[in-house]
Amino acid sequence: GNNFPHQQWVGQNFYPNAMWYSLPGRCSSQKFWNQSDKCARHEPSGHCPPRSIPTGEDTCTYQYSKAGELRISELENISSFDNLLAEGGREYDKTTDKGVGLHFWDNIKDPKACQRRIDTVEALFRKKYPEQPPLTDPVCDFDVDKFYPHFPDGWFDTTTTSTVVTTPAPSTSLISTTPPPRKGSFLVIGDWGYDQYAHRNVAGVNCQKNVGDKMLQKMQELGDVKFIINVGDSFYPNGVES
Repeated sequence: GNNFPHQQWVGQNFYPNAMWYSLPGRCSSQKFWNQSDKCARHEPSGHCPPRSIPTGEDTCTYQYSKAGELRISELENISSFDNLLAEGGREYDKTTDKGVGLHFWDNIKDPKACQRRIDTVEALFRKKYPEQPPLTDPVCDFDVDKFYPHFPDGWFDTTTTSTVVTTPAPSTSLISTTPPPRKGSFLVIGDWGYDQYAHRNVAGVNCQKNVGDKMLQKMQELGDVKFIINVGDSFYPNGVES
């Protein structure tokens, strides 16, 4: 079954007994562009106060404390990414389903290989933090009806109020619903870098030009594009040093 909340991951999870944990922050019933201070006062966060036990109320659904951390470089035994790349190494190659000089991610969709990676993480954590007790997976008993009493309409929705629509008197002034004049538009692009080793799943080397052609087509279609926002992830394979 699908144990991840996003449709794009259906059938793409190959780790045994994997579970998605979502820890709600402030105003979590709203899309981020609709969040407001008023909403945040009603939905401050699901993080419980220190040393308290989760109650399931909208202000206390989870509690955590830092146990330690592991870096990917520790798991892969990489002392220097620069040296790895300089020597022709790669963490993982999609075309061969294995790394070059490294083997942690080999057979990336094989459940047995996924379990070995889990075992590696647990063993390294026990070695690095021997004083920590074994960590067990917490049971998820989240109740959407309790946390979001008016889901999916947000906290402001209520079934106890009603709206009465009447015909205004001739002298009543109506609020205009006409949207303000359009001021223009803009394009946003991210993750547009290309490297022949990291992106071998992309057919051809003209992928950036193809994206640029589509952007030009959309700009001509809109006719009022004022600027372009680049959100990054565009220097491969080694950041700005590339």
